[in-house]
Amino acid sequence: MITGISEYLNNIEDDCNLLAVHSPLKFICSVTYDVSMSPVYVNIYDENNNLLNTFQALLYSDDNVGNAKVYFIADSILKTYMGSISDTLQPESELVYQPNMTKIFRIEFSDVLPTYVGDSLAISINIIGYLGSVQFGENPALIDIFNNAAQVYTGAKYQTIYVYFFNDSTTNSLSISGVTPSLFYARDDDNAIFTDDDDAKFYIEQF
Repeated sequence: MITGISEYLNNIEDDCNLLAVHSPLKFICSVTYDVSMSPVYVNIYDENNNLLNTFQALLYSDDNVGNAKVYFIADSILKTYMGSISDTLQPESELVYQPNMTKIFRIEFSDVLPTYVGDSLAISINIIGYLGSVQFGENPALIDIFNNAAQVYTGAKYQTIYVYFFNDSTTNSLSISGVTPSLFYARDDDNAIFTDDDDAKFYIEQF
């Protein structure tokens, strides 16, 4: 019988719960139990609190004296609920909402199935799934995107560059202003300027 459930790994870092779902993503909970370990269920809810599906957490560790850890591998499952994105026609230098780029989920670890009526032990982890990935070994929390931290975007001359901004509320108003490019030459490791076959120099415009 389970006597307690608590978070052990929720992947939230610096209050950032925007998590990449195209990279390995797992959640771990600590469990205490009396006499024997019983199943821990994982319920996935959408932003309207609709139950999407229920799974059984996997055993991560057990000291056989009442303390265990269970985990849930979320990336493959959450990807199925994210939907797909398509190229979007938008006016130059204007912001356009991109559907399905993010989705809100509530991941609940519980000692009973959601159909059970009665007392239960449960904890919930609220996340925003992001249709993207991180480098191997990096935390799935996308802190720079979450905070709209300054980044350098690189693209071909005269070609479209897509710049994404994160808006955590539809009540926020976002705008683009003060976009001024700066010009500098592309250089290699020894600081020499890149040139092509006719000695034309490569340069980069930075906004």
